[in-house]
Amino acid sequence: MDDYRQFDFPFQYFDEALKPGMSIKDVHQIMRGYELVFKCRDWGEIYFYFDRRDKYAFKYLILYDDNKKFESLIVDDINNSMSVSANGCEEGYLR
Repeated sequence: MDDYRQFDFPFQYFDEALKPGMSIKDVHQIMRGYELVFKCRDWGEIYFYFDRRDKYAFKYLILYDDNKKFESLIVDDINNSMSVSANGCEEGYLR
């Protein structure tokens, strides 16, 4: 924990640990400690941290490419200029 900024943990950890081309299984091993996860068709997952309620959770959107390999990480913006939405997604994991 001392290696990461406290004000936005675990973002820095995920940003360093997740690498393009990782398998879904590898991503699942890194994304720990969340309250809730949603799968969005075959292209993404949304992880809720610190709360299960959309309004209070800190959300991470994991995007996968057509081969279901990790592509990028999107996070709710602190200033709410960008929001990760689970609309159209369902509870559960991509496999």
